[in-house]
Amino acid sequence: EILVWDFREQDSLIARTIERQDLHRDSVTSLQWIREPKLSKKKFILVSTSQDGKILLWNPLPSKNNLKLTDAYFVSTKPSSSSKSSGKPMGVTSITFNNEDSETFIFGCDSGFLYKGSLNSASSVQSREEGLAEIAHDGQIRIYSQLFPNFGRCFAPEQGAIYTCRWSPSRPLVLAAGSEHSGTLIYDLEPQEGTLDNLLLPSIPVQQLPSSDKRSSIVCLEFNNKTSNILACGDSVGAVVIWKLAERFTTAQNDEIENLQILAKSFGDT
Repeated sequence: EILVWDFREQDSLIARTIERQDLHRDSVTSLQWIREPKLSKKKFILVSTSQDGKILLWNPLPSKNNLKLTDAYFVSTKPSSSSKSSGKPMGVTSITFNNEDSETFIFGCDSGFLYKGSLNSASSVQSREEGLAEIAHDGQIRIYSQLFPNFGRCFAPEQGAIYTCRWSPSRPLVLAAGSEHSGTLIYDLEPQEGTLDNLLLPSIPVQQLPSSDKRSSIVCLEFNNKTSNILACGDSVGAVVIWKLAERFTTAQNDEIENLQILAKSFGDT
C-alpha cells in the first residue's frame, strides 16, 4: 500500500492506493516524486517500484483521497524463443530519474544489474556526464558514469551494510547513505587541496546522523529539492527523522562540477 501525507496540515493523510488487480502485489521498494514529463512540468507525479517487477506512475487526487494509476511498466527476463508467455518478473529495488530529463531513468534489480530506460520508449537514450551512485547488499557503494557504464569506483563503508543512498541536489560531490547500525552517513567526494589523490574514494563519512533508535537501520532517505539543506531519513522501526544540514553540505564549490566531470571521465581509464 502507498500512502501520501501532507505535513503542512497536522500530518493529514491525503491520498492512498485503492484495491485493484493491476497494482503492486509485492513489497514496495522505492517511491519518488518527479515532474510530469508529458503534460505539465509544474505538476508532480509519484513513481513506485516493487519486487513484483512493476514500475507504476501515480497522479495524487487529494479531493478524492486516492492515487490514480496513470501508467505502468513491467520488468521481466527475456522469454525463450519457444515460450508463448512473457518472461519472469524481475524485482525492481530502486529507481532514479535524470534531473535534466524527467523521462529518462535508471533502475536497479535484485539481480544486481542496473538498467536504463525512458518513459517515451524502450530505445536507448543519450548518455550524459553524470555520476550515478549505487548500493548493494555486499556493503559497497559504487559510483558509475553513464559514459562508461562498465567501469566505476567503489568503496566499502566501515559502518557495515548500506541500504540506500542519495546525491545532494545542490552539492554534486556530496551523497548521503543509510546504514544498518550507524544512522545516516554523509560523504564529501570533493578532493582535498585541489587534487584528486589518485581518485580514491573515502570510506569514512564526514558526518554521521543517528537514527531514532540505536537498533534501527536507515532504509530510505531523501533530500528536499527546493530546500536542499533538508534531509528526511526513514528507519526500520517506522520513524522518519528530518535533519537540517550545515551550509558546507549544501553550498557548491566553484570547481565542484569540473571535479565531478573529471571523476566521471576517469572511469574509462580503469
